[in-house]
Amino acid sequence: MNSADPVAGTLKFFKKAGAGVLLAVGAPIVLLAGYGLLDPSSTVRQLSIVIMAIGLPPTGIAGWLVWSLMRQNKRDAIEAGLASQQKLQATLFRLLKQNDGRVSLLQFAMEADLPGDTAKDYLKNQAKVFEADVEVSTGGNPIYCFEVQPELFQLEESIATDWES
Repeated sequence: MNSADPVAGTLKFFKKAGAGVLLAVGAPIVLLAGYGLLDPSSTVRQLSIVIMAIGLPPTGIAGWLVWSLMRQNKRDAIEAGLASQQKLQATLFRLLKQNDGRVSLLQFAMEADLPGDTAKDYLKNQAKVFEADVEVSTGGNPIYCFEVQPELFQLEESIATDWES
């Protein structure tokens, strides 16, 4: 679900509101009925069972709504994390293509709009995955050197050109 989608946001709001209302109605009824089950009188206990039968459905539905909202939030967080990773990877690949396989930490952090520590961790991880070398600039800053094959870029461009025509 796209968080910018107004329909999805409205639906989420109504789920939250509905869960709140149902819980506010059902929970006190269930608690009152539960207290009545402790009464020594069999008539009061029987009446408490009937009252509990009235309070359990709204409480159960509220629980189900809360559970579904929690699942949706978890899915949304996973989707956002994947989108973020894809954006970082696309930014890195674009910079590598532009700079013949070389990218500095500062350049990547600026392009990806990341704090320095986060950019550094990401580049270190990618350097391990792709077996990149790390050089140090004259200013003492790391430059990550990935082995790129220019013919792959030419192939990619020719495929894109063929696809467009």
